Amino acid sequence: MSKRTAVVAMTYLIDGYNLIKSSFFGKEEARGIEQAISFLIRKLSEFRRKHRTAQFVVVLDGHPPPGFPIISPAVKTIFSGAITADEKIRLILEKDSQKASVTVVSNDRQVQASAVILGARPMSVQDFVTLLVPLPKPVRKVADKLVDSRTALEIEKELKAHYEEKESQRGIEKSRP
Repeated sequence: MSKRTAVVAMTYLIDGYNLIKSSFFGKEEARGIEQAISFLIRKLSEFRRKHRTAQFVVVLDGHPPPGFPIISPAVKTIFSGAITADEKIRLILEKDSQKASVTVVSNDRQVQASAVILGARPMSVQDFVTLLVPLPKPVRKVADKLVDSRTALEIEKELKAHYEEKESQRGIEKSRP
C-alpha cells in the first residue's frame, strides 16, 4: 500500500505596491500604474505555470483604477479599499488557518513583523524578485570560471580602460627626449 503525501501549496501574500516600487518593476511603473499591475500579474502567472503549487495573493492599496479589469485565474488580486494594504495583509493572515504555508512579501518592517508574529514567513522584495526572475545563467568562461553576462561586460570595460591607460602612458614616454 503506497502512501500519498499531500502537496502543500505555498501562498505568497504580496504587498503589491511595495513590489511594484522595486527597481525590477520601476520601468513598468513609469508607464502607469495599470501597466505595472498588469506586468506584475503577468510575471506571477508565468511563474505559476511552471510552479503549480505556488499561489499568489496581491494586495494593493485603495480601489482599482476605473475600468481596469484584473482577471487572472493564477493570481488573486485584492484592493484594500478604505484601509491600507498593510492592514489588509494582517487581516488576511489573521483569518488564514494555514499561516505556516504563507510567505509575506514586503520590505515594510511592520508587515514583516506582523507576518512573524502571526506565524507566516517574511520575504524581502529583492529575494522574491530573484525567485520570480532568476539571474541570467552564466554565458562565458573566463579563466576556467563561469561568469554571467553582466560581469563579463564589467570585465571588458575594466580591461579596455586598463589598455587605454597603458597606451596613453606609452605615448607620453615616446614624446620624452
